[in-house]
Amino acid sequence: MKTIEKILILTAILLSTLVFAIQIFYEAGVLQPASFEQQNLSYAKSTLYKKPESIALKISNPKAVVLINGEPIEPSLNSSGYEEFEVYDRDVVEIDLRKTGSKEVSIFVASTSSGIIYPKAGTKIFEANGIRHLFKIEAQSLPE
Repeated sequence: MKTIEKILILTAILLSTLVFAIQIFYEAGVLQPASFEQQNLSYAKSTLYKKPESIALKISNPKAVVLINGEPIEPSLNSSGYEEFEVYDRDVVEIDLRKTGSKEVSIFVASTSSGIIYPKAGTKIFEANGIRHLFKIEAQSLPE
């Protein structure tokens, strides 16, 4: 009987402490109650997540394949006819030239969105043979 009483008293103390801690967190503004009347921000409008940036490349050989973080991508052609795709800060952009033969391929960074720091629009790169590292994306940091 004494063991059960001790367990009940300990449980009551723990629950009281938990309720008290939740009230303190709520008053401090750490906890926000969920409400269906609050307007939820979508992922796209949130400032907590990294936003995609866009980059457009002009590649002299159509057999070249653009890789982002080692994965081949399907870029879309923009209105100027450049291959455009989305990137994030610290993405590694490479190019697979194994199907292009031994000729040198030119890669021209035609445009970048305003959030991209590196590479700059107008950058030209010349590569041949194999899978080649082009650049690592540097984008503006999220606001603090």
